[in-house]
Amino acid sequence: MAVTALAESDSGSAPHDAVDAGSLASSSVPLVPVPGRRERRVAETRKAIAAAARSLFEAHGYGETTIDQIAERADVATRTLFRYFPSKEALLFADFDEWRCALLTALGARPADEEPLCSVALALSEVVSVAEGLRPQIDRAMRLAEEHEAVATYQRGVLKAGSAEAVAHYIATKLGVDRSRDPRPEAWAGMMLSAFGTAVKACSDPTAHPDADPIDALATLLADTAEAVRRAAETLRARPA
Repeated sequence: MAVTALAESDSGSAPHDAVDAGSLASSSVPLVPVPGRRERRVAETRKAIAAAARSLFEAHGYGETTIDQIAERADVATRTLFRYFPSKEALLFADFDEWRCALLTALGARPADEEPLCSVALALSEVVSVAEGLRPQIDRAMRLAEEHEAVATYQRGVLKAGSAEAVAHYIATKLGVDRSRDPRPEAWAGMMLSAFGTAVKACSDPTAHPDADPIDALATLLADTAEAVRRAAETLRARPA
């Protein structure tokens, strides 16, 4: 998908580092420019490295594959590989960047005067197809996270935290609040991303859920969660002093 390549910097850094989430709220048009020759070359190199890693992981196993082997297979220097992917864990989750970049682009296209959670929900609905298309790769990476602590640490500390950070920044900018004083952006971002992941996962098995639609599942989950949260808030307010 083109959005991954287009959002990369000239140095080849991962796309989620190149997209400024804080500027998304003020934009009503996609932030991704038309790629030039340099951007296309960066994208092609990144794609080749990721493909080489994927091939070696499948042939020899994740734990047995080294960075030097990946660099050799991709025909790049090891130092060049590290310009694109800072670790083997980052290579394992290379496909996830495509989804995150698509989400940031979708957020950037939402109207500036739209309610923050409406913008996030609609942006998530736009990237469902990307998530579903990458499901086999992401599922494989998640399984490896259960076997390798370094993979699990990367998945929790970089992927989830990085996505939540970008969405929280977006929400805070739309609300016009200071995140150090207002807890809503972090709480709302975590809730929306968790609900999205749960809804997509619940609909990923066609035998168990043959007619399931992830967007409908997300809407239902959010509605049920909102009602449960409302009741919990009323319970807290009614507690004995």
